[in-house]
Amino acid sequence: SNKKMIKRVIAIGTDVIKGENKNIYLNGQMIHEPYVQHTRDETVTELDNFGPVTVPEDALFVMGDNRDESFDSRFFGVVSLDKVEGKAICVQWSKKSNRNGSRIH
Repeated sequence: SNKKMIKRVIAIGTDVIKGENKNIYLNGQMIHEPYVQHTRDETVTELDNFGPVTVPEDALFVMGDNRDESFDSRFFGVVSLDKVEGKAICVQWSKKSNRNGSRIH
């Protein structure tokens, strides 16, 4: 598919990623994600529990910040590095208005 998306890189080649009850574990350690938004209080198995997935050397595991509404690697798998076209540098629009225009590290 030629559809372009902007997603956050969560894991890179050889990393092991797992989702459990809305938390993300990278190489066995829960990661802190203050930018994540959830629109559902309940756990949705397909969204909130997955893996573990070992990311191939030449690939990325990507996720959207709006986790309950994002179509990302949880559904379509890892993204090959040769499909990456660039890097986002700031938030253009967010439901959390204090994020609008903020730089992405």
